[in-house]
Amino acid sequence: MDDFILPEDIDEENIDNMDTEDKVTVSSGDGPELEQGSESILSVGRCAQAMGDTLQKYEEVKKRIAELDQLAMQLSFGMRLQAEMDKCATERRNFPLHITLKRQKLTSGTSLLIIQLQNSSPFEMTEWHLALTTSSYQISNVERKDKIFTKVIPIKRLSQHSEFTYEVFCTRNLPISLFFRVHLFKCIRFSENREPRAFRIALEPIYLTHWDTITITEVLESTITRLVQYARIDEEQKITLPEALVYLLCNEKQTETVLLSWIISRVIDGCDSVNCVILDDANVRWPFSLQVKKRGLNYDVILRMKDAKMRCILIDELKIRILIRMRYIWKELKEKEDCELLVDNKSLSDCFTSLIVKYKR
Repeated sequence: MDDFILPEDIDEENIDNMDTEDKVTVSSGDGPELEQGSESILSVGRCAQAMGDTLQKYEEVKKRIAELDQLAMQLSFGMRLQAEMDKCATERRNFPLHITLKRQKLTSGTSLLIIQLQNSSPFEMTEWHLALTTSSYQISNVERKDKIFTKVIPIKRLSQHSEFTYEVFCTRNLPISLFFRVHLFKCIRFSENREPRAFRIALEPIYLTHWDTITITEVLESTITRLVQYARIDEEQKITLPEALVYLLCNEKQTETVLLSWIISRVIDGCDSVNCVILDDANVRWPFSLQVKKRGLNYDVILRMKDAKMRCILIDELKIRILIRMRYIWKELKEKEDCELLVDNKSLSDCFTSLIVKYKR
């Protein structure tokens, strides 16, 4: 107990003079006298201040521990998302995050991009960011700098089983055909003296095309009697898909109706042909017909349209949609076959042909 001064050991006459004396003598009764400097003796006020400082530091540490616990929970949620993304698409149909993009052209010549993020998981997302990087899929290196842009969207809080909506106003008219790389990341700040880090998850890309502007004008009941017939055979263009590829595209289903519904992103019951209209960048309406035929072990997707240029655009966009979808279904696609790296029609054709060959019997 030599380190402590008990109240009964202090001379009452010296209580008021503790703050001013240079030394104080304390007798321990049966031991030698202890001498301490006045700087070792704290007044009640200084004790209160020291205790207050200690409590403040304790609250700061407690707050920091709570922040680290919350960060650990968020990173755990992120690790689960990453584990789901590492699976093939057939095993993650119930992915907890669902992102949709809608492009709306305004009369002023500008555009509005509407982003919706749905959280169907039992976890709450706090302090995350959503990053969208977009570009046209066929542009030269010179044009690429002007056409690529990135938008980072802060997500303060997204509760479980809720939806987050964000609108991006674009001062220019966005082209209809746009490819979006989507990333979800969480900033990590360990201390003020260290640079912040980020935990990033690459989600499935989103490809907006002319197919997203489609309007069904007629569902054809009989392809023989009611299908629109054009005069020249060169107004028809088709792509052939192996049934194994269709099986993966359509979530383990193989019918003409299911494939047609996947292509036009509409549910069509009991029909393999439709008449449609799409819009281009100038809001011009382009009518066409679409038909799916089963032929042996393959499915023919037949597109009939008078305008050859727009017809080729639709076919190319459909090929890219299939490539993007298959990239996340089959994880063995090599980087050199990545649809994101397409720069011209030849590479698109070669990549798509390579994909078809893998599924032919």
